[in-house]
Amino acid sequence: MMNKALRPRTKLFRALGLEDPPQTLQIAAESYELVKVFKHDSWAATALYEGAKGLVVCKFNRQQAIFGLPMRWLGKALAQRENRFLQLFAQVPHLPKFSGAVSVAGKILPHVSAHDYIEGVPLRQYSQKVKDDFFPKLQQILQIIHSQNISYMDLNKQENILVDLQGEPYLIDFQICFHLKNSWPGNSAPMRGLLKLLQESDRFHLMKHYVKLRPDLLTPEELQKAQQRPWFLKVYRCIQIPLRTARRKLLTLLGFRKSGKVTSEVFVEEGFRGKEE
Repeated sequence: MMNKALRPRTKLFRALGLEDPPQTLQIAAESYELVKVFKHDSWAATALYEGAKGLVVCKFNRQQAIFGLPMRWLGKALAQRENRFLQLFAQVPHLPKFSGAVSVAGKILPHVSAHDYIEGVPLRQYSQKVKDDFFPKLQQILQIIHSQNISYMDLNKQENILVDLQGEPYLIDFQICFHLKNSWPGNSAPMRGLLKLLQESDRFHLMKHYVKLRPDLLTPEELQKAQQRPWFLKVYRCIQIPLRTARRKLLTLLGFRKSGKVTSEVFVEEGFRGKEE
């Protein structure tokens, strides 16, 4: 059987459908021009913009309907969540700063979140050995986040950790953070128990990166403990891995990927360029 030619994603598998991020937009009355698009997948299109005040990253969340089912509400909700967390973390070091509301031609785009650009590369692409205090600093950042009754929820992905030009760590992408309020039902025992598990998951995934990249800084006891996957993550993997495999097979069958991996698409997400998934 002849191999199918690889083709770009159709509108159903693009957050903005047939549209792309706008060439020009405004933030706090300042105009910004598109520099490049980092990624455009099913959930969001993320792009870099430049203006008189510097560089900003804008995330355009899902707008394209799915088989007639409207998705604009989801894009708006995800943007609101990310903007809320960016503002909540305004004083936390090593996190990007909220840039402001995004508009085009005077119209606010409620499905877009924006933050200041951190010049650097995703940890996945970083070719040097990270500094001795790189992971301890990340652990301190995570402790601050956890102290506010929040779980980061996405630390399994190395592309969500940036290394800046000075070799310092930064966390990005906060739209799926889990936050409990002190009022009911957030202060109930079941919800507190759930938060505890999610925060344990954060620590496990961060330690997994620590073990992979700087095992020389860890004790034998820490290395051994890091191999002990929590029971609830084992259960989650039993569900998540088959779903991920099915999704990859679908994208390959439709001709969007060659091997199922994100690196085999026509347009490869910035965080994966030059690396295997």
